[in-house]
Amino acid sequence: MGSAAFRANFRNGKGVACQMEQFDPDRIAVASGHFIAGRHVPNGGAAIDVRRPSDGQIYQQLKIATPEQVDEAVDTAWRAFHESGWAQSDPRHRMRAMRRWADLIDADLETLAPLEAVGSTRLIGEASSWDIP
Repeated sequence: MGSAAFRANFRNGKGVACQMEQFDPDRIAVASGHFIAGRHVPNGGAAIDVRRPSDGQIYQQLKIATPEQVDEAVDTAWRAFHESGWAQSDPRHRMRAMRRWADLIDADLETLAPLEAVGSTRLIGEASSWDIP
């Protein structure tokens, strides 16, 4: 089911029971790692438990970044903020970029809505229509 149909089913109340019966929070896989300077980097330091707020169960262990990874991420973000030209770019250019970002989120709704539902205790329908509109 495409993201538009997925969203429409929840907004219109159609197919909710079917979708909810298929939703198993234990089957949600969370990618682990860090995205720094435009690339995925391996996990770094100690692991932390990520718990579902709905029942307190651990559903993932994620590695925290090393101090070196944090430094690289901060340095990269600083350079991007000061050197990218984003603040000086035409408002229409920024609007197109933000709309493209929104389109990418919408295209991945079937992945993002269950992740948001597990991590926030929202129903998938709420996550797909309110949190990820």
